[in-house]
Amino acid sequence: MRKTLTLFTLLSLTTALANDNGEAQYLQVISSKNPLFKSAMQVEGVREMYSECYQIDAQNGKLEDGDNKLSNCLWDRIKADEGIKEKVMKLVNEQSGEEGTGRYRTTMETTKKQSAGLKGLKEFFQKRLEEALYGEYQSDKGRFEKIADQRTFFELYKTQLGKNIIASMTSYCIETGPYATEIHQTGIPAYPLIHFSDEKASGDKNKNIASLNKQDIEKGAYSNWERCIQNLPVICAIGSSANKDEVTYKKYDVSTKKQKDSKKYSDILGSCEDRMKKGKDPTADETETCEKIVDNSNMRACQVVQYIELAKQSLLKTDDIVAKLDKKSGMAGIQNVEFYDSTKNQDESINALTTISSGEALEALSEGHKQDVAKMEECYKDGAIVDAEACSQYLATDKEEQYALLGELKVQQEATLEKLKNSENDPEEIAKILIEEGYTETQAQELATIQGVKEQVESRYQAKKDAILASLREEIEAHTTTGDEFDANNAQDVEKIAKIAKEIESRPENFSKLVHYNNIISSFLEVSSTGEDGEEVKNRNTASLSAEMKNSFLSEENKQKYEEMNVNLATLGYSEDQLGERFAQAGIDYSEAPNDDTTVELEDINKLIFSLFDGAENIQEK
Repeated sequence: MRKTLTLFTLLSLTTALANDNGEAQYLQVISSKNPLFKSAMQVEGVREMYSECYQIDAQNGKLEDGDNKLSNCLWDRIKADEGIKEKVMKLVNEQSGEEGTGRYRTTMETTKKQSAGLKGLKEFFQKRLEEALYGEYQSDKGRFEKIADQRTFFELYKTQLGKNIIASMTSYCIETGPYATEIHQTGIPAYPLIHFSDEKASGDKNKNIASLNKQDIEKGAYSNWERCIQNLPVICAIGSSANKDEVTYKKYDVSTKKQKDSKKYSDILGSCEDRMKKGKDPTADETETCEKIVDNSNMRACQVVQYIELAKQSLLKTDDIVAKLDKKSGMAGIQNVEFYDSTKNQDESINALTTISSGEALEALSEGHKQDVAKMEECYKDGAIVDAEACSQYLATDKEEQYALLGELKVQQEATLEKLKNSENDPEEIAKILIEEGYTETQAQELATIQGVKEQVESRYQAKKDAILASLREEIEAHTTTGDEFDANNAQDVEKIAKIAKEIESRPENFSKLVHYNNIISSFLEVSSTGEDGEEVKNRNTASLSAEMKNSFLSEENKQKYEEMNVNLATLGYSEDQLGERFAQAGIDYSEAPNDDTTVELEDINKLIFSLFDGAENIQEK
């Protein structure tokens, strides 16, 4: 279920990395993929332990690892061998550094072939960047008409990361339904939950998009979206039935330095059951349905939390590098060359270069999508396998290697958790952990004195690691053959191919709807920017709204494009003109996008979604 989130993570300025230059090298270092990552499987003896566990589990004829038997087997064997465990812990320590716990290293991902549609999306961004940053090539001078300094690349990367964080949250919230409400009669969401049925989740997505065509978007759709993103870490931390008796989600008040709030799994499940039973005792089937909904939501929420936490680390590194660049004059001495200026042309501002409308998304995906569909139809069409050989490219057959990713992730997670638990429970060590969370040094020093903070960090990591492991397991199962090779007569293999075919077919619709909804709903969010006097000010992100309304997939010009790509917009229930009327009624002018550097800062992220504390932003810097 990581489809739309994966689409957005691919947009983290991979286009800038296409240029083999100094800027690209910097960006590679600060990307979410840790270049220093070392596999625990490389530790002498670990691979052999994994192979033994794999062979034991393979004798059952089914390698779904539903109870983590395979990965647990590997970690248990490592723990039993002090010599090997010491080497694994040393590896984790080396990667996390002296000041870090190692919680934010790269996550495991299955290897898949990049689709032609996504390649088109990447090329769209690359062309836009090159035209804005370099202009036309001047053959008489043997150079491009302008150049961009190093700082520009980092500002682009930082802005894109901020937008990706917002989009990743929206990718979850757009599919939530009223499955857990404060009072079932009101339908007000208490906890944002996603149904385990793809069909129901898709229906809820369409309802959420249709809610944009209401009298007051800010009090309706935006209010629900904001409540959803604030509860994402709650769902991740306590939304697993496996940990229902172990994990409590706590929050602390900075002014009193005491625990302010406490939630458990039973709060979420009970809210869902109340919605189901409507005043009566829930049946066993209703409780089971709620458990499945909450478990699915837990895994999806933790996927988003994991991505945001990795992005936060990149933001931290980027801010540090930009600060260092500001102290230098890297372009000093270059004469008679025009430099890229983000404030000179509104259409070429950093904000504009990192914004895409739903109409642009469809256009970028269109040609590649045709190729993807044609390729899949060589394998599967009209509900039947056409050519088994053509299908082999969609499912991996190296099962032992694929499931080794689970073992690797499990070992890295458990070793990291052990390091976290073994760290000293004193203010100095806790402050280091909070700085790793994105708090300033001043904030961290004051917050570290609150009792229970370290235990809560451990608890949240414990819950998230289990959900991420389950997510990876699901991903492997969905893209790996049941046997040693693809079998057209195996119902499970055929079902997997059918699901992949459906994902390919619906990709333009899913992505463009997400872009459309995200551009509109996030325009109400107040984020940081720099005013004319250099002071930080808060502005609404109307740039994304302006771009969306100028080139929406609702426009008549784009109608033929989306019809050819089987994009169904009938479920939206409104036209471009009707949506414009809603904004006019709300007094929002999107005709001209602001030409500023409005972006999501770490402070915005911590305040909006991740804070362990209420009031941390009020701590005065020393």
